[in-house]
Amino acid sequence: MIDFQLPRLSDKPWVDDLLRQANYRGCEYNFTNLYAWSPAYDQRIARVDGFLVTHLCGSLGCSYIYPAGQGDVAPVIRAMERDAAERDKPFRMVCLTPRQVEEMEALFPGEFHFEADRDGFDYLYEIDRLADLTGKKLHAKRNHIHRLDEAYPGWDWTPMTQADIAPCLAMDAAWHQEALTREAAEGGLSTLDDEHRALVLALENREALGLDGIVLRWQEEILGCTLG
Repeated sequence: MIDFQLPRLSDKPWVDDLLRQANYRGCEYNFTNLYAWSPAYDQRIARVDGFLVTHLCGSLGCSYIYPAGQGDVAPVIRAMERDAAERDKPFRMVCLTPRQVEEMEALFPGEFHFEADRDGFDYLYEIDRLADLTGKKLHAKRNHIHRLDEAYPGWDWTPMTQADIAPCLAMDAAWHQEALTREAAEGGLSTLDDEHRALVLALENREALGLDGIVLRWQEEILGCTLG
């Protein structure tokens, strides 16, 4: 059985190295996402034959992420198969890219079934379109800015510093509680607790994770923040 462990900050150098070697573009191939979202999906990692292997549990049950590294990936995939069998679980990989599907088909022709999960696709914007918000499709995003201008005239933003972490955490805690109360009244299911925990982990470990951030303010009040 593969010895999976929760991601630790001390794992970042070797994980980043293997992710760079693989050069996969899915959002799962990012140490911050593996670390910050580990409580939500019980994401655990291991190094197998020079590859990063990830095990997680979500709405489909427990699954694996396609290995990240360089070299012969076939023995690593077989090791993941054995691990699933030893756990008495079906062997399932999620979040595969078209490139990875092609690799799987070449290595194991006809052995695996692939199914598109449209709701799980990453979404991408061209940087110029997102900066300028041109076109009808981004009209709603322009309206968000107009409403911000009306409600908070003279708002401003600054790069995030370590001194901003505590007030940003306090802002998120207050917003989180308000949102939970509102969603409870509407009777909907919420993922806000998972998002809140991920944001707290990212903020509290911003420097160790190598994250940059922006803080949105109006008259010294923090309205929001973003990390990347």
